[in-house]
Amino acid sequence: AAVPSIIQQYYPSYHGLCWYWNTFAPTLEQKPGYRYELRFSFVDYMAKFWLDGVPIGVHEGADDSFSLDVTHCLRFGEENLLAIRLLNPVDEPIDGIGLRQTANRNKRERGVHPGDAFNFGGILYRVELLARPLVRIGDVQILPDEQTGDVQVRCELVNESPGEALLQLCGQITGPGSYTMD
Repeated sequence: AAVPSIIQQYYPSYHGLCWYWNTFAPTLEQKPGYRYELRFSFVDYMAKFWLDGVPIGVHEGADDSFSLDVTHCLRFGEENLLAIRLLNPVDEPIDGIGLRQTANRNKRERGVHPGDAFNFGGILYRVELLARPLVRIGDVQILPDEQTGDVQVRCELVNESPGEALLQLCGQITGPGSYTMD
């Protein structure tokens, strides 16, 4: 099956185990101080991943994006083989997982009624290869206070390098207000 797609796009009545394989040559340049990750936006439901035969991760779920670190096994300037074993659960458990044991909202394998959803599975959005600096800003939260008009910004600062890192933040306020950093 192509990515992105659901299994049932190619095999309409099939649910259960399937495999995806894809070969790719990284178009990113290999640089020191970076981590390389494969980012998946939506994989439904249980998946195990290998890159050139090396296990790189497992993911269970459907609605959340996630990344797998491939820095240790990604080959630059060569073809890489990504293999994914995907389980689209059915009523009868496979590998100990049945549709009713999952957070499936209102999916049904068969006999769909009004308000139900069809049980689909697959890789629904694109897969990306990302280069992330070892020192970076992670999550950012912006928290406005409607009573005071103040806005609080919280940043996760990530240092995955082996040593210390220097971080310099700059800011500007163009009206009444103040800012603090801790």
